[in-house]
Amino acid sequence: MKIFLFTDKSLDSGHLIVKGKNTKIKLVDLEDFNEILFVLPNEILTFVKHDANLKNRSNLYASIINSVNTVNIDEKSELQVLRSSNSQKNFYTIKKDNLRLFKEKFKHADSKIMMTSDLLFFREIFNANISFNNSIFYIEGENLIKLTEQAFSLLEQTNLEITPKSFVDINIDPNKKVSFHEFDLFNFQNIFNFSVVKKWIYAAISLIVLLNLVGLFNIISNWNQIKQMDTTLADLYLSIYPDEDVVSLEEQLAAKFNTLDVETSSITSKISQLTLDIAAAAEVMELSFNNDDGQYLLVKCIFQSASEEKIFIANQQSNNLTISVVDRADSNDIVVTQFRYEL
Repeated sequence: MKIFLFTDKSLDSGHLIVKGKNTKIKLVDLEDFNEILFVLPNEILTFVKHDANLKNRSNLYASIINSVNTVNIDEKSELQVLRSSNSQKNFYTIKKDNLRLFKEKFKHADSKIMMTSDLLFFREIFNANISFNNSIFYIEGENLIKLTEQAFSLLEQTNLEITPKSFVDINIDPNKKVSFHEFDLFNFQNIFNFSVVKKWIYAAISLIVLLNLVGLFNIISNWNQIKQMDTTLADLYLSIYPDEDVVSLEEQLAAKFNTLDVETSSITSKISQLTLDIAAAAEVMELSFNNDDGQYLLVKCIFQSASEEKIFIANQQSNNLTISVVDRADSNDIVVTQFRYEL
């Protein structure tokens, strides 16, 4: 696993650590986000250990937020809880402003982001009280604590053994399990924006139609080039339409071409209008056309809630559209649904 350790709270840059070798790099210059554990400052992504045995997630998260040491009630209302892997007791909290910052910094990522707090990360890989990058990470009782070196020097307790660590010391054993939260980052700036990419949609539809016409166009092209070779062309026609007899090859080719042209024009028009209607009613992530086992359109949409999805489906059905749900996923109060429209 690769490690990206942020060096500031702005989340602009950090150190990329691969097999014990580290490179200072800006986040915007990172091209691949797969198989990377992003270690955020505890001030941004705060580690919380919580022992409450509550099965209801809402009650559990409320209990975690109430346990956070803050005198400002408004600050607690701004917190969001994230669950950590590998433990039923490890969680993270993050303020909504910091969550927006995180999403902004990772807006170009196309994969899930593995993230953890530097406080928990250093405890898991070093299992010792350490100093790192002008901060002290230590354990007091059952609590993990991070302080600046200046703040730590003001403590009365000074007999703790602190081991200095640096980036060169970070080299995770491949068999060692570290905790992290896998964040489902929906990239709203890269979500299907119809006004921007409608030319691409029409180009894709045109390509679909073109692919359907390729076989027939090849026949016509061959016919123009070798029109004296009636027998050869007739054999080619029969190989495509084995259930028909060749009576007048030129007329039959023209009829096939006209039929296919009318059918594909109708499908193109229907797809174009359907795409416009869907994009006006919902946020579209993905659109694809199937012509292998029946003609239908697959559309993936994002909804802010399950009720918004239900309203959309009801409106589509009221417009006499044949629509069915192919797949649905929800995360962080966002619903992603893939629909099938029969054409």
